[in-house]
Amino acid sequence: MANVLLEFKASAGDSEPQSRPVLIVGQLANLQQLNWTHVKGKLQPVVTKE
Repeated sequence: MANVLLEFKASAGDSEPQSRPVLIVGQLANLQQLNWTHVKGKLQPVVTKE
């Protein structure tokens, strides 16, 4: 099995997913390692932690 280093590079500022679509690409096992705090600025208010 490969040794994977997951790096999430957040772009500057939050986005508005209602007017600018967001695409998240990656293998499920790697995406599951992301914390909500890292991606919430790009997904809220359309997507919540729940």
